[in-house]
Amino acid sequence: PISQKTICNLEKFFSDHLKEVLKIAKKGVTDATGGALHRLEVSKPSINTVKELVQGIPDALSFKNKKGQLPIQSAVWYIDSTKYVPVLAKVGIKHEIGGRGMRGG
Repeated sequence: PISQKTICNLEKFFSDHLKEVLKIAKKGVTDATGGALHRLEVSKPSINTVKELVQGIPDALSFKNKKGQLPIQSAVWYIDSTKYVPVLAKVGIKHEIGGRGMRGG
């Protein structure tokens, strides 16, 4: 039989390992979503889709592109993506993207 101490050690090992796996997965999802937010002028999703996406993964609003821009900054450069600016700003303000008082990025 396995001792109680061994079981406790295994539980801690798996718990710690699972936390690390989830942390890596969250970063991957956040980065992929952030990258997608920088391509709104190409993908042209519905405003509601963008709203649901950023409400579900608000950290994606902090993802900077190669130019160091936040998604809201990328959105203002293209006529086809300016319609997303209000929803990016609204959710960004709620989550203090860009820092406190930075109007969502």
